Amino acid sequence: MTDKVALYDISIVIPCYQEEGHLRDSVQAIHDLLNATKYSFEMIFVDDCSKDKTRDVILSIVKDFSNTKYLFHKTNVGRGGTFLDGVNISRGKYVGFLDIDLEVSCVYLLSVISELEKGFDVCTVHRHYALLPSPVFILRHILSVGYKILISKYLSIPRMDTETGFKFFRKECIVKLSREIQNKKWFFDTEVMVLSYLRKYKIKEVDGLFMRKSEKNSTVRIFNDTIDYFVEVYKFKQRIKKRNSTV
Repeated sequence: MTDKVALYDISIVIPCYQEEGHLRDSVQAIHDLLNATKYSFEMIFVDDCSKDKTRDVILSIVKDFSNTKYLFHKTNVGRGGTFLDGVNISRGKYVGFLDIDLEVSCVYLLSVISELEKGFDVCTVHRHYALLPSPVFILRHILSVGYKILISKYLSIPRMDTETGFKFFRKECIVKLSREIQNKKWFFDTEVMVLSYLRKYKIKEVDGLFMRKSEKNSTVRIFNDTIDYFVEVYKFKQRIKKRNSTV
């Protein structure tokens, strides 16, 4: 992964998995928002072996929208690896991703990029939930709050929304971080934020509203993913200990 001269202000990497139902509308919303600003931008679609018609939609979007490109995985690698593959072909000064279902609105892009322009290295959207009368949604919210507390105390970092699907970086920072990241799946989100903190990068969170779309089927497996997270947190803690002992 190499740095190249930035051609755009912003590179938006869009990791895709089973996104056909909302992808075009969300891309249109992002395009309309940023076209009304001073920023130049590109959108990079990386499909991680979707089983629906996501790839057909991507090909249609790339045909209709300028400053877009795509990459199709031959095997599923996970969210972290999907994003980093997009970073690898990005040409923006600032690069990041947002969940393309836009349960956190793309309007927060303006606040995030503004903070990076002020000198922050990493900027994310800290989600505040509009609660729905759904037992599954409430359980996910409780688990999310509990995970923030666990990560903060167990890994000795400030309390952050590490799992937010809305993260942007100065390009040179994410390139350096990518060389240390080991988990390319869902734990990537925690790993990249903890490593950012340990590297003493300047991190900013902006508040944003998370509004669950009731028609969307989540790919999260609450029980299995929770167990996987605990295992990965423990393994990552051991890595940090080993890293600190050799410094």
